[in-house]
Amino acid sequence: MKKPLIQSLTLNTDNKTPEELFLQLIEAFTLSETLLRITAFGLDPQAEVKCLEILKTSGIHCPVSWLLDDSKTCGLQVQYVSGIKTKHIIIENKVIGFTFEDDSAQWCFISALSSNQQLSRKDQTQDIYQQMIQGLNQASMGFDNIVRTWFYLEDILDWYDDFNEVRSAVFKDHKIFSKCVPASTGIGAVNTRGSAAMVDIIALIPKNNCTYEAVVSPLQCSALDYGSSFSRALEVDTVNSRNLMISGTASIEPEGATIHLGDCAAQVAETLKIVQAILKSRKMHWSNTSRALAYFRKTEDRHLFEKIRKEMNIPALPLVTTLLTVCRDDLLFELELDSQESML
Repeated sequence: MKKPLIQSLTLNTDNKTPEELFLQLIEAFTLSETLLRITAFGLDPQAEVKCLEILKTSGIHCPVSWLLDDSKTCGLQVQYVSGIKTKHIIIENKVIGFTFEDDSAQWCFISALSSNQQLSRKDQTQDIYQQMIQGLNQASMGFDNIVRTWFYLEDILDWYDDFNEVRSAVFKDHKIFSKCVPASTGIGAVNTRGSAAMVDIIALIPKNNCTYEAVVSPLQCSALDYGSSFSRALEVDTVNSRNLMISGTASIEPEGATIHLGDCAAQVAETLKIVQAILKSRKMHWSNTSRALAYFRKTEDRHLFEKIRKEMNIPALPLVTTLLTVCRDDLLFELELDSQESML
């Protein structure tokens, strides 16, 4: 069976050093494969320079979003393509992403965008959006071609409303609300560049037999209803595969309020129930998962995902579990997930 064009790999530390994890990553790939996006979660900041040198020495020029959490040891998630010619996207002599195409679509991956920490948080966000547009222009794309975003915001609880104000204004300028609002994750994370935000995006232009659409969450309201500008999920269908990208999802009820306050186990179970309903609505299953990220607020709660997953008879997932801050102070857990189904 032919594999989907874009594939994912998850590597957890398992008592490995960051350098050993990056060497394992290098060993997993061949010259015919291009690493499009690397996200390092919780890895020791002192090891970043050595790990980036490992990539460079191996001839890999892929941006890395290096994000810290309290554990300092976590894992990597990588998205890549095989047997496809890719073109670098470059800003100020720095590779920020790739563009490539097949018979179904033209794709653009841009990662690890950051800004000058001397600017205000709002101005940094505006600057990152300008970089985003500049990179998309190199791929002959526009802002309305974006289908997935990740916003890693330092001290997210201090300025998430300000961030959403800037994001919504940009969306209005580009008439995104009348088109397809991207799927997204907004999570609290410190990056090693000192920027208030680090941002990754995926964009595409459909070609033959390719469509994409926003997907509702059967058990929740739209995030737009309470002023957060993202779709609960987005599905991209090509001749080869169906690709469902589920946004960061948490224990939020149909009216938009947080439920199970102070009970992380109940929030995990509720979140899994919500994600399962999204999968079912698209005739997909947990077994289709290609990539998943679990975000916990507290160290003592990290074990809960595996415990509750087993209780709900959910199969093991390609998962990295992190200690990061969810966008509401009463949310203790969030999950994002990609699901893929081959059509050939």
